[in-house]
Amino acid sequence: MMFLIKILGWILCIVMLVILALLVLLRFAKAVPTRYETKTTTAGLVESSFIRPGPLPVRHFSFRDDSPTIRLWLPESQAEALPIVVMANGTGVKPGKYAASFRHLASYGYAIVGCDDPSMGDGATISRLIDWLEQESQNPRSPVYDRLDLSRVGVCGHSQGGAGALCAIEKDKRIQTAVALSPTHEAMAGALGWTYDTTRINRPVLLLAGFVGDFETQAVLPLAAMKTMYSRLQGTKVMARRKDADHGQMLYRCDGYVTAWLEWQLKGKPYEEVFSLEGEWARNPLYENFDAFHSPV
Repeated sequence: MMFLIKILGWILCIVMLVILALLVLLRFAKAVPTRYETKTTTAGLVESSFIRPGPLPVRHFSFRDDSPTIRLWLPESQAEALPIVVMANGTGVKPGKYAASFRHLASYGYAIVGCDDPSMGDGATISRLIDWLEQESQNPRSPVYDRLDLSRVGVCGHSQGGAGALCAIEKDKRIQTAVALSPTHEAMAGALGWTYDTTRINRPVLLLAGFVGDFETQAVLPLAAMKTMYSRLQGTKVMARRKDADHGQMLYRCDGYVTAWLEWQLKGKPYEEVFSLEGEWARNPLYENFDAFHSPV
């Protein structure tokens, strides 16, 4: 019996090392292609609308005096205070490789912030970025001075960052909603030190995964694990798997619906029906395993 336990332990260690190695490989590729909006297939009116760039010109700022370097994308002008979206990157993938996606969201009227921390899985850096924005919003020399709505904060994370997004929304009450793109599943995340408990998450969560490749479907987020995580979430929730997306492509292929979700959750725009069991997304042939539950207000 002890021999079998040791063998199983070694197998688990090897699996975790393989996952980490494959995730690190993402740093050597451009995570989000330039002009991906024009190359992404859509099959719904709302999805098609929100995959297009938004109407606002965007500026990018880097704060290299901070460690790790903080990166910020803002609309050049916006009369209303900006909701905030913290972006949590995957293992070793710096925000510069996500720039097209960050710019896309900012063009719809959000302050998008990320940083060069290669390890955001425990959610701590996400909370520190919100702290930083709170301070900068009171600094007259900052580009976000008097421009932020600190009552409307979301987090969006991919892979390790998806686990970080779930960690952060569980622990940080300032966060209203989380988008978890192919998050490292609960058991594996716990083994890697990114512990979150989906039974303790009672705010809106969008849980997404891809359908292509064993790495995505067997290692990072198997369907059985995804369904279990989803069933344990306590608040408003939606889950789906994109049929034509592998692990890396999940960074951007669902951006039409991710943007619509943030418009609903952080701006109160009337897109609730899109995320219902009878709505557009449920009928979209590009997705499967769609499910939705809207918690009573």
